Amino acid sequence: MSYPRQEFVAAPDVGPSHPMYNGLFYAIDQCNVNMCMDIVAKDPKTLQMTGWNDMTPLHHICLKGKTNIVQLFLDNGAEVDARSSFGETPLHYACRRGTIDVIHMLISSCADCTAVDKQGRGCMHFAAMGGSIAAMHYLATQTQLNYDVVDNNGDSPLHVCCFQRHNVMIDYLLRKSRCDPRHANHKGTTPLHMVVKLGNSDILWKLVKAGGCGIVHAKDKEGNTPINIAKQEVTDRHAHIVKELEYYAKQPPRLPPKGPVMTWYTLLFLPFTWAAITFILSLCLNGNGGYFSLLMFILLVTFVGRQSHRIHHPSKWPNPVFLGAFAGGIFHCIISSSIFIMYFWPCVFTFFFITSLSMSCLYNLYHLTRGDPGVVTSNSRERNVELSVLDIALGHCKEGDFCPYTELIKTKRSKYCRLCEKLVEDLDHHCLFLMNCIARNNHRAFVIFIINVMVLQFSFCYLTLSYMWTAYPNSENWLLIDMLTYESMILDLNILCIFAFLWECQLIGSQLVNIAMGQTTYYQRHGTKPNLSSMLRNLAQFFFSRTEKHRSLKVNSPLLL
Repeated sequence: MSYPRQEFVAAPDVGPSHPMYNGLFYAIDQCNVNMCMDIVAKDPKTLQMTGWNDMTPLHHICLKGKTNIVQLFLDNGAEVDARSSFGETPLHYACRRGTIDVIHMLISSCADCTAVDKQGRGCMHFAAMGGSIAAMHYLATQTQLNYDVVDNNGDSPLHVCCFQRHNVMIDYLLRKSRCDPRHANHKGTTPLHMVVKLGNSDILWKLVKAGGCGIVHAKDKEGNTPINIAKQEVTDRHAHIVKELEYYAKQPPRLPPKGPVMTWYTLLFLPFTWAAITFILSLCLNGNGGYFSLLMFILLVTFVGRQSHRIHHPSKWPNPVFLGAFAGGIFHCIISSSIFIMYFWPCVFTFFFITSLSMSCLYNLYHLTRGDPGVVTSNSRERNVELSVLDIALGHCKEGDFCPYTELIKTKRSKYCRLCEKLVEDLDHHCLFLMNCIARNNHRAFVIFIINVMVLQFSFCYLTLSYMWTAYPNSENWLLIDMLTYESMILDLNILCIFAFLWECQLIGSQLVNIAMGQTTYYQRHGTKPNLSSMLRNLAQFFFSRTEKHRSLKVNSPLLL
């Protein structure tokens, strides 16, 4: 299969002085509206002339995607359904360009949206060639065209996208079962065959997940499965694909592949479990326990620091190890504080203070990981009317406002997060340590939570140091030596708290500056800086104004229940 291979014909011999060469086509190439207007006004018949491959001026300008010139040509009698030598219409070229307002303009001028070229490719195929999801979404919602239409070779738009490596559009076509990933063309080639041949490993997981593991065993007319095709190539990428396909081949054919459930839970609980086992073993080593725990602590920090934001697996699930490390450190501090509180009993103030801090910290941790940060679930509204992809064509919003992942018209301050796979309002940043975005609904809770954690860490350090001074009043060694020898858990947790406290100070400082400036980490303010009174007003409004309450978000990560 080859796209966009065409049968070319020689252009008519019209001479170099003909307006088709030295006039209109030059103006089209330069996208010069005034020049086009002058030429068409002098000789409207130039719009009917054909050149290379029997393409008319309307064909050429549709490839350029210039709306005002397209409208000029249509108003002056350009043939809207003119055919090139390969049977392509201007609408086909507009779909390939992906300019929605041009597509809408042609269809409004009675262009035949069901027309196909000599290879049987229609508007959907050409939109797939161009990779414009907004254009394809417009065609599907505003016309009667289907996603699963096939050409003379039996290729669907999904085949075209796989050949062109339009991974985001492939994801769009697989969503809501728009295209069948198990469909094979006349040569028996499925989209998976094409993806494997091209070595596009980034989309393998989604294809197999949508079509079931059985598509790994599908054979083309030559008897080749995707695994056979991958083995025929000699690149490192194909060697990795072979292992991935063999993993799918071992699973039930009618079911989608299983994600890395055990790996996900292991990474989530590893930091807490590692630290707990280290502290227990250090107690059994007497005087050498401190050196052992310090070494294990360094290894843990190194391991977490080398982790990526996604699990090393075809599914590319978000990596929970950062949440596990952050939450594990908080839990260990709370558990240790509870133990040392008993040493100072009956100090009622210390008991209630530490208990209140701990409960508040756990409460905020739960809601920040499970709460709704401000997910956008509906299209943007203008004058109380919900916008759609049609409004892009009508000029009410821009094509860039269409989110290809959620298929919504974005608001001015909404951003799609690829880790959360959500469109959120007023994004500040995605927090790896909470596995959630910090945005409109939880930004204030996040700042308060960080301050809460800082106070808890400071209180823990003060409490443990007070314990050491009380427990070892006549020690001849430095307090640090006693902690390393007898209280390794205290030493490790204090080191953790100190470094975390310094990082949190920097984080809180930058957050307060952004809040005072009336901006977020992602949405920076440009232009004149606010004065002092405005900055103080921004801070007061942020902390004391009403915001939307927490709402439960069922899917923030693959396995958080």
